[in-house]
Amino acid sequence: MNGFRVYDKVEGKYSSKPFFVDKEEKLYVKAVNKNPESTRDWTVIESADPDRYVIEWGTGLKDKNGVEIFEGDDLKWTATGKTDNVIYRDGSFFCFGYPIYERKAYGFYKEIEVIGTIHDNKEV
Repeated sequence: MNGFRVYDKVEGKYSSKPFFVDKEEKLYVKAVNKNPESTRDWTVIESADPDRYVIEWGTGLKDKNGVEIFEGDDLKWTATGKTDNVIYRDGSFFCFGYPIYERKAYGFYKEIEVIGTIHDNKEV
């Protein structure tokens, strides 16, 4: 997996809190450690409420404008005008009915752009 972002359902926006995810994909909030003698740069301050926060994984790919594509993004295929939402299922990212990595080899990413997310664009 690549990077991730976190949507806060209570605040209605992407969170700027510093998070990390463990091996089981459990989300935690971290804080900068104020102790200069510590070798760790963060300390767990709370487990993040899974009913409040949504983890959206990065695909590692960018659209035609260089914007990173995440799970939950709404994409527009400029060649056809079609729009679709990126989903993560069975270990792969899907959009427009196909695993998106299959389309990479054909220059697909030169023809798509991120136009929003599932949280702010309900028409896709």
